[in-house]
Amino acid sequence: MTPSQPIACSLTSPELRQRLDHLRTTLFAETRALQEDASGFTFRFENTDAHVDALMEVVRLERQCCPFLHFQIDIAPEPATLSLHLGGADGARAFILSTFVPLTRVPGDGQNIANDRPEGFL
Repeated sequence: MTPSQPIACSLTSPELRQRLDHLRTTLFAETRALQEDASGFTFRFENTDAHVDALMEVVRLERQCCPFLHFQIDIAPEPATLSLHLGGADGARAFILSTFVPLTRVPGDGQNIANDRPEGFL
């Protein structure tokens, strides 16, 4: 990332709304856990081939419209979870917090995990 690159998605408002609606009802609806750290957020999913494919597709699409984001996928041997860490330069954390974190839900309780979180764990 170059220092002059803005922390902003290049999608239009309708495109962004459509993308976020899709992510909210597909991959991010299946978030098992969400960990916050100094460099960003780690989203954890069940370790399945379908989730690996979905994560790769998310990264492929998001790196086109949000080139300031840093993506790291961790695929550990099963039964460990599959994880996606989103981070980036200054300002990226706030973007991730406002854009991606609200897409997730705690399994079983149906509440947005961004609303009630202990320190360091969402």
